[in-house]
Amino acid sequence: METGSEISLAAVRRAEEALEELSEEFDDWMSEEVAHLVETHGEVAAGGYLGEAAEQFFRIAHDLKGEALTFGYPLVTRICASLCLLLETVENNGASPPLHLFHAHVKAIHALHREKIKGDTNEIAIAMFDTLSAATDRFVASNPPPSGDGA
Repeated sequence: METGSEISLAAVRRAEEALEELSEEFDDWMSEEVAHLVETHGEVAAGGYLGEAAEQFFRIAHDLKGEALTFGYPLVTRICASLCLLLETVENNGASPPLHLFHAHVKAIHALHREKIKGDTNEIAIAMFDTLSAATDRFVASNPPPSGDGA
């Protein structure tokens, strides 16, 4: 009969194997989602950061934000969170879209995925995130919600 620690070790091994299998599937999914993000960004940039295309752009960024960390891309998660914050600020506060900042976020996500930069120790990637995050914070701070919205 197996002891509690033997069962736990077997369960951990099975979980690690399942995660590895999912990780391989995730790489394919992430490639598709990043390509879709880039494509949708082009559509949104041409047509404006409001409406159905912008909603789809937000959904893709939000999905990437939620899944990338699980599969080893914490900086993609953080950059997607920053991108989502920008989109929410434009939608909720009536701010003019910072086209260059949206573009920089998308290019950063694409580069991190293309170069398979996992983890959060790559100094260049960290500096890129810090720069994007600071620019996003400045944009959000300079575009508060309209008064009279109950806030």
